[in-house]
Amino acid sequence: MIAGKGTALGVVLVCEGMLPNPVRAQEGFQLRPSLTTTQVHDSNLFSTPSDRVADFVTRVTPVIESEYRSTRWTLKGRYTFDAERFAEHPELSSAGARRHALAGVEYRPTRRWTLTADGERSSTQTPGDLTLLTGLALTRARADRVAAHSSITRQLDRLTTGTIDYTFTEDRLAGAIEIHTHAATVGADHHISSRDIMKVKSSVYQFAFGSHDEGSLTATSLALTLGWTRALARDTEIAVDGGARATNGAIAPELSGGIRFRFDSGSVSFAYARTQATIIGLAGTADTQSATATAAWSPRRWLEIAAAPAFVRIRDASAHANVYRLTLDASHPIGRNLSVAFGGVANLQDGDLYARPAGATIQQQNIMIKIIAQPGLHAR
Repeated sequence: MIAGKGTALGVVLVCEGMLPNPVRAQEGFQLRPSLTTTQVHDSNLFSTPSDRVADFVTRVTPVIESEYRSTRWTLKGRYTFDAERFAEHPELSSAGARRHALAGVEYRPTRRWTLTADGERSSTQTPGDLTLLTGLALTRARADRVAAHSSITRQLDRLTTGTIDYTFTEDRLAGAIEIHTHAATVGADHHISSRDIMKVKSSVYQFAFGSHDEGSLTATSLALTLGWTRALARDTEIAVDGGARATNGAIAPELSGGIRFRFDSGSVSFAYARTQATIIGLAGTADTQSATATAAWSPRRWLEIAAAPAFVRIRDASAHANVYRLTLDASHPIGRNLSVAFGGVANLQDGDLYARPAGATIQQQNIMIKIIAQPGLHAR
């Protein structure tokens, strides 16, 4: 799925903050297990526009992460699954409500060359887990995603870096069509000053909608963008990308931009993007526009707060939807390896791209309390 860049920026910022510095810096083998117990109240269990059904869900999530790092090699792995128990709908309880596996390798044969490859597989009973970047609501069904990625990066000179990148993604939704996406990109970054970076990127996307046995509908998309990133001050950075995308001959703008402010106790970022996306279970591409904000604040050493409002507009050949989303999180350590977190997600969807009544409005709120156990890092 080719997702809105603005929303993706917010996700990247959150993930960067979650990665501990020792894991990135130390050499050798490291193992990091964790266990999260979550109590969730879901106000719309089946993501329906009417006759909403609520329930309390108890979720247990074991996670195992490993990394091996040497001068030339970095190997990473991660595996997690969710076991869920529903208070009012025990027929939905499952020991494998979600599963996610990730493995990756990075090889640096010289200071100028970097080669990376990674793959992941996800399965879930709530397809909305695979539409997080658009926020579209789907009813409960089995959904799977397989993705593979590789890239080659070359330091062409002291100021210029070139990259060749390839990604394959396969999305499957029970009772719907399969989506296969091939994306190849060639790009370069050039430092024109100590504060400014110019970027150019050319991409080719090949989409196939439907199974190989039954035949499939295909689409080809070509995109060319130019970008500029500038450090306005020590704690402020702005980035802009613009260009065009042609899908089966139809030309549309390809735009993204964002600004980030850092301060002593946190950061704030704003982003906008206009692009195209595939929507799990549907044939064809959709035009998307997204506006997002991400704020992280730590007023005390023992308290971390994050908020992420977002708006996404999705339009395909026959329908459209507007999604309004607000995510709130707060975490507090209650021991050396134990912390408690409170979270909430409010989602309002006006319109629908799936086979539901025209003008449907879907509301859903999730309130969560988590206990997170993270034993100390095991290294050797």
